[in-house]
Amino acid sequence: MYAAHPKTDFKLKTQQLAFNASKGQHVFYHHVDLSTYDLKPGSRIQYYFSVSDNDAVNGPKTVTSNTFEYVIPTINDILKQERQIQQQTDNSFNQGIQQAQNIKREIETLKREMAQKQQFDAQDQKRVQNILEQFNQLEQQVKSVQDQQRQQTERNSLADDQTLIERQKEIETLLEQILTPELKKMIEEIKALMKQQNREAVAEKLDELKLKQDELQNELDLQRDQLKALQLDQQYEHIRDQLKQFESELRSLAEQTQKSNPESKETLKQQHQNIQNQIQDALKELNRIKDENNMLPQPMDVPETSKSEHAIKQSMNQAQQDLQHGDTKGASQQQNQAADEMSEMQKTMDEAASTADENQQEINIQQLREIMDALLQASFRQEKIMEQSKTLNPAQPSYNEVIRLQSQLRGEVKNASDSLYALSRKAPQIAPQLRKHLNGIQKYISQSVTKLVDREPNHARLYMQSAMTDLNAITVLLQEV
Repeated sequence: MYAAHPKTDFKLKTQQLAFNASKGQHVFYHHVDLSTYDLKPGSRIQYYFSVSDNDAVNGPKTVTSNTFEYVIPTINDILKQERQIQQQTDNSFNQGIQQAQNIKREIETLKREMAQKQQFDAQDQKRVQNILEQFNQLEQQVKSVQDQQRQQTERNSLADDQTLIERQKEIETLLEQILTPELKKMIEEIKALMKQQNREAVAEKLDELKLKQDELQNELDLQRDQLKALQLDQQYEHIRDQLKQFESELRSLAEQTQKSNPESKETLKQQHQNIQNQIQDALKELNRIKDENNMLPQPMDVPETSKSEHAIKQSMNQAQQDLQHGDTKGASQQQNQAADEMSEMQKTMDEAASTADENQQEINIQQLREIMDALLQASFRQEKIMEQSKTLNPAQPSYNEVIRLQSQLRGEVKNASDSLYALSRKAPQIAPQLRKHLNGIQKYISQSVTKLVDREPNHARLYMQSAMTDLNAITVLLQEV
């Protein structure tokens, strides 16, 4: 087995393996730990198999296989692959979100048309069937996202980073909770009601399905952002590793430049140009990561490094000019200066990463108190509205005031829910329970408004009571954070 990289070629190891010649075919597994060798990114490992018999009469005969090759990926190779994976997952999530939005719009359109007719006709049934088929497509899209995440978890399991593995598994678990048994049961109920041509029941179930699409869209949106943050964090770590590698290579090159002779001038210029190009590519990638990170709802803490980046580029350009003019001493000084700037830049990035790790789970206490207060007030108002509805006749004009108050409460709870969805990004330990209760609150309050409008206050109060139960549950949950 041989290793080849730009500086030198060398033989790694010859391994002898015994096998039983009486068997026609052999399957064997053999592990070579490449980490024990001084291999650089971009190195090419070449290997082949030679099989010999032990013919003592005519002498051993040997057959040699073709030569195979394995290339140690560079960090640029890794980043390129991760960008492709990121793009694939982004597309899958966005398609799922778009599908959920389409289903919501289709339900809203169908509900308006059904409200203008007395009969649940064949055209309405066809529209409902179309909605269910779109849901099946959405289900397949979500499963595709889940499969992609399982594969990513398997890839990350090869890395020696337990934090990364745990975060990936957490996202995978949350994605598996999106398509709940309750949602699938609802689809089956709609199909059964269609056969019965139960117009009112189908309309009610479509309202529930629309709310479920809201929940599903929120979940997909949330998990997409969390996954993208994880992917960008991985890419950011690769850039940090690459900068450390560049610093080491620059210091080695500076030493070679200092001790160089006229014959090695062209080689030094080429080596400098190669590393300069790699540094420029890495800094370009770093700025792409920063730009995409800034677009996230909860961006990670990335320090400002533009001054260091500019200084590194300036020193590298000056070193290249010095080499062009044969000033190897000046070029060596500029290469060391670039390495120093790179070292400072790494220190800034490392300190920011350490601070981010310490503060990752911190929650803005003041914001939490405001949300808890808003939810408590919503619970009190819900109880008051529920009591009001007990004494009113739906035929009375004052009954409309109850509808207005409940609709107003729905908007207030929606605002608090949006804040809590953002909070759940920082508190993964309570995220599943939190979002479950949030979804319940919005569903029950919306259903209570529908029942009030339909002049069914008794049914509306049942939904109000369920909303209060979830409101109180969230308050208790937040007190434990």
